[in-house]
Amino acid sequence: MFADNLHSWCRLNKLQLNPHKTTLILFASKNKHIDHDLNVKYNNVKISVVNEGKFLGVWFDKKMTWKKHISELNKKLRGICGMINR
Repeated sequence: MFADNLHSWCRLNKLQLNPHKTTLILFASKNKHIDHDLNVKYNNVKISVVNEGKFLGVWFDKKMTWKKHISELNKKLRGICGMINR
């Protein structure tokens, strides 16, 4: 049902998804544990469910804690500071 709606919505808006590059994140509060076995398909290709992903340079995780984003930003800044220090 969801895949049919997604496919119809993309077709109406003249968009194409690459199901091999598309991922799905279920967002939940920090206190809630969601253990869903989702089987979302688009054009008979399964969309993978991930715990974290990067979108427009911002890392998101399923609990919205920003830990991954801060960690990645910290790595990048340490590298830049090291280059400036040299």
